[in-house]
Amino acid sequence: MGEYMNYKQCVLRKNMTWKTTWIPEKFAKKGKYLTLRNDKLEWINGWEVIKVNATILTEPQVLVQRDGHKNQRQVSDI
Repeated sequence: MGEYMNYKQCVLRKNMTWKTTWIPEKFAKKGKYLTLRNDKLEWINGWEVIKVNATILTEPQVLVQRDGHKNQRQVSDI
């Protein structure tokens, strides 16, 4: 079994839009500007890392969380 990438949960801002997301640890630096891919697989520049949380998860742990959120939306009216 290979090594997994570590992720940190970060708060990002672009103009008046804020988002909380898990990003690879090597990019999780406060003040850094990132390019992210949206749901339409388009690359969007200019996301600033505002806050980096201390918790570190491996890639499989992040994927389990992501799938949990997807499943919650499917079975609820959220």
